[in-house]
Amino acid sequence: MPAGPCLPASWNYGAVERALREASGRGEKCIFEPSIGQVFQTLEEAYEFFNMYSWEIGFGIRYGRSRINTSKLKTRQDIVCSCEGRDKSDDSRSSRCDCPCILSLLRSDDEACMIDYASFGDVVTFDTTYRMNLYNLPFGLFVGVNNHFQSIIFAGVLLTEETIEAFKWTFRNFVAVMGKDAPKTILTDQCHQMRVALEAEWPDTRHWWCKWHVLRKAKESLGPIYSKNSAFKRELHELLDQIVEVEEFETRWAEIVTGHGLGENEFLARAYENRDMWAKPYFTDTFCAGMTSTQRSESANHVLKTYIPRSAPMHLFVTQFDRLVTDRVSL
Repeated sequence: MPAGPCLPASWNYGAVERALREASGRGEKCIFEPSIGQVFQTLEEAYEFFNMYSWEIGFGIRYGRSRINTSKLKTRQDIVCSCEGRDKSDDSRSSRCDCPCILSLLRSDDEACMIDYASFGDVVTFDTTYRMNLYNLPFGLFVGVNNHFQSIIFAGVLLTEETIEAFKWTFRNFVAVMGKDAPKTILTDQCHQMRVALEAEWPDTRHWWCKWHVLRKAKESLGPIYSKNSAFKRELHELLDQIVEVEEFETRWAEIVTGHGLGENEFLARAYENRDMWAKPYFTDTFCAGMTSTQRSESANHVLKTYIPRSAPMHLFVTQFDRLVTDRVSL
C-alpha cells in the first residue's frame, strides 16, 4: 500500500487533519495514536486528538491534574481515562479502576521567551560552564534581565563541542529562533573560539568579557603580592572599580605595575593587552542593563542543577529544562 501524502512543511495542518491525511500509511495501527514528543497548537486540539484515539480504542476521557506556574500560566495538563483513579469508599459503584492511560501535556514556553527577548534582549550573558553529567556535554544559557532586574532565560543550547563552528551555529540559530536582531551587548568568559564566532556572526554586537573571569587567576599568577591586605591588590581594585577615563586608566595602570616591579608579569601583560574587552573605561558608552559579569548565567546554572538530577538521560534533561523555563524561577 502506498504511503500517505508528503505534506509541505509550511502547511500548518491541525493534528486531527494531519492524522487523517497520513492514515493510509499506518497499516493496522490506530489513526490517532499519540506519541511522545507530539506537538499540539492548543489544549483543545490535544483533547480532540486524544478523544478520537479513545473512540478508536473504546474508552472515555476527561481532564486530570494540571500545574500552574508563578505567572499563573498553565504549564501542564493531564488528560486521563475516565476510569483513572479509584473511589476508596466501601459501597462505591464507581467505574474507576486506576486505569493508567494518560496523556501528559507540557506547555512550551518558546513564545514567552521570544516575547521576553523582544522586550529585554538588548543585553545577554552567555556561559557554557554547566555540563550535562551523563554525557559530559557543555550546556550554554542565554540569560538577560527584565525591567525589575530579575533574571530571565531566553534559550539554552546543548553542544557536542566548543569549537568556532559550533559557536557560530549557536549564535546564528539563536537570533533565528528569537526572530529578532542580535543583542547590542553580550557578556561571556574569555573563550577564544567564542570570540571569533561572535565577530563573524554578530559583528555589530559589543562583546564584553566578564571581569571576574579575567581576574579569577590573579592570585595564582601573581602570588603573595596579590594577597588579601596587599597594597598592590588595593590599588589595582581601586583602579578597576573607580576610574572611568581611558587615559587615566592607562596612566594609573602603568604606575601601579611599574611601582610594584611587575612590568614583566605575563598575566598582567595579557590582561592589559585585552583591556578593551573587560575594563570599565572602554564600556562607558555601552548599554549593559546593569550587568558586568556572567553571574546571571552562572546563577541559572545553579538553579538548573536543582531541577536536573545527576546523570540524567537526554529526554529527562530536556523535560526538566523546559520545566525550569516555564516555572519562571526568580534567580
